[in-house]
Amino acid sequence: MKPRRSLSGAAWLAIAASIVAAASLGYLALLYGRVSILRMHTVVLERQLAVITAPDAVRVDLKGQGDASAASGRAFVSRAHGVFVSADGLPPPGSGRVYRFWVVTDRAALSAGLLDVNTAGSVAATLTLPATTAPFLGVSVTIEPENGITAPTGPTVLSGLIAR
Repeated sequence: MKPRRSLSGAAWLAIAASIVAAASLGYLALLYGRVSILRMHTVVLERQLAVITAPDAVRVDLKGQGDASAASGRAFVSRAHGVFVSADGLPPPGSGRVYRFWVVTDRAALSAGLLDVNTAGSVAATLTLPATTAPFLGVSVTIEPENGITAPTGPTVLSGLIAR
C-alpha cells in the first residue's frame, strides 16, 4: 500500500485562490448583466422624460371606448421628441390583433406605432411621431390586424383630444 500524499499548504492556497477568482468572475458577470439592464432602462426613462418635459409637449387624457370603457391613460405629444403614452385596463386585443397608436390631424389619422400591452392590460411606451406639418387634433388607440395598415380599421379603445 502506497502512503497517501497530502497537499502542501501552497497547493491548498492555489485551490482557494482559484475558487475565489472563479466566484469573483461569476459575480462580476452577474453585475455586468444587471448594469446593462439598468443602462437600457435609463435610456428608456431618459427618452420618456425628454417627451414629457419638452417645451412643446401637450398632455392628452385618454378615455376608454366601447369594450374598453374601463381603460384609461395619458399621452404626452411633442413634435420635437415624439409621444409618451401610458394606459391601464386594456383588454387583450385578440389573436392576430395588436394595439396601434394614432395621431389624428385634420387630414388623416397617422400611425405612430404599435403598443406592447402586457398581460395585465398596461402599457408605457415612447413612440416616434409620423412626419407631418398638419396640426394634431387628438390621439387614439385602436385594435388592428398584425400586418401593417395605413389607416384605422378596428375599434377605438382609447381616445383623447388635444386642447387648443
